[in-house]
Amino acid sequence: NRVNFFGERVVTLSDALDTDPATRIKALTSCQGATLAKLSKEHIKSLADNSIVAKPKEGQELFVEGDDIQYLYVLARGIYKMFQKVDGKEFLLGTISGAGQIVGERDFLASKAHSTTLVAETEGTAIAIPAHAVEDLLTKKEDV
Repeated sequence: NRVNFFGERVVTLSDALDTDPATRIKALTSCQGATLAKLSKEHIKSLADNSIVAKPKEGQELFVEGDDIQYLYVLARGIYKMFQKVDGKEFLLGTISGAGQIVGERDFLASKAHSTTLVAETEGTAIAIPAHAVEDLLTKKEDV
């Protein structure tokens, strides 16, 4: 059982998954980040077909600093707080809100473990794209 920054037990993401394809495609096509916004409909569909919809509850971690990257997240709904440890102390780096924000991409592209922790401040929705699906797209698609 994992505990969040506030000492509360958190539910795992596997307890809050949904597989509605329309939700995934809508969130990916409304992405504000240049990384996904320039993809073709075919590429978006490919990512959507491989993704899941995570519905984190308040206080639930989407990813934890130091963990291997399993997913890139496109935030569709909710407010999230990003934390990082410095000299053993937790620091709030910022609050993220707004549909279409991509999180986790910098560490993914650098092939590093997560350098921050992302916690849902409110109930939310995030499209979780498996890292292997993004890797496949980047290595197999010439026009990306």
